[in-house]
Amino acid sequence: MKLVQGLFLAFLVALCCIPASALAQDSSWRRQYDFGAYTQFDLRNSSGNAISTHRLLQDVFRTQIKPHMGEKSGNITAGIYSFATTYLTMLWSHEFGHSLRAKQVGGQFKIHNFGLPIPYTTMHLPSTISLTDKSLSVTAGFEVNSLSAQQIQQEFVAQNGIYNEALGFAFANRLMYPLYSFLIVPRNPKEKDT
Repeated sequence: MKLVQGLFLAFLVALCCIPASALAQDSSWRRQYDFGAYTQFDLRNSSGNAISTHRLLQDVFRTQIKPHMGEKSGNITAGIYSFATTYLTMLWSHEFGHSLRAKQVGGQFKIHNFGLPIPYTTMHLPSTISLTDKSLSVTAGFEVNSLSAQQIQQEFVAQNGIYNEALGFAFANRLMYPLYSFLIVPRNPKEKDT
């Protein structure tokens, strides 16, 4: 009996010594969930937390939900789920980037509806702020997208590889600016206001 108790205690001690990131590993690559609260206007509040949210949602679906589905329906649902979580975590981290920068310069960022594929939002900035501050508020969403892609690319290089959904998330974040500026709000050099 004492031997069993001793082995159980040794197991518990060993379990406590394993870093939390190792518990999520299913290959030689690290799988970390780095949720954090940084300084008030640090865009990592949006980019880093979006990456971890994306990973967590993907992992929960893959390990907890998909195994209970049939192979064909599980694969179809996984594809739809993967696209939706990639798109929404990329989009909302982008919008929260605008929100953080607007608050930083004393403005307001309002979400009027959560409509898909693109939510309706407005930003109200004080008339007294500089053109630089206005520009930072407007481009903050793309700054978050860039930070997210850069972090994933750094992990790829450090680990000599990374999960496919992380590459897809980095790619989606890199595509955000060209999609926005050429399809959603196209610029016309002949018009002064664009």
